[in-house]
Amino acid sequence: MKKILSIISVVVLIVFLLLVDNSKTDYIKIINDDLIDKFHIEFSGCEVEYTDIIVSSFHGDNEKFAVFNCKNNEIDFTYRSAHVKEFPLSKNLEKFVYGDESNSSINLNKYNIPIIKDGYYYFEDIEENRFVLWNDDKFLTRNSFNFTLIMYDLDNQFLYYYKIVT
Repeated sequence: MKKILSIISVVVLIVFLLLVDNSKTDYIKIINDDLIDKFHIEFSGCEVEYTDIIVSSFHGDNEKFAVFNCKNNEIDFTYRSAHVKEFPLSKNLEKFVYGDESNSSINLNKYNIPIIKDGYYYFEDIEENRFVLWNDDKFLTRNSFNFTLIMYDLDNQFLYYYKIVT
């Protein structure tokens, strides 16, 4: 009986691990599709360095953070989306990415993103009324967040992807 329970436990664990791995793979595919849609650039040759995917409630709240190493992928930004901007970040986005003393709980500090001096970024904020905005003036003052921030570091050839829906 103990042997049967052990075998069942191992099978359940393997199935669980396969489901978790597939879920991450699905998220990476979603992120890649999002990158093509928003940047209008193909990033499929970049390697996934790190992912952090948090699904926090049954309401669909989630955060996705991924870092892609693009050193083996020559990326041409000539035909990028009109909403992709060159660095530096705006003051609000800089505060969000690197934090400041006034509001340290709302930032990406935990991911230790290096200061990017030369690169491109894309910011999309979807308000409660579902109109897409590329303006970041008010996104830090809301009670909930629904935005995407993508940054590409030309010097280090890393792409940082962050999306939150609350």
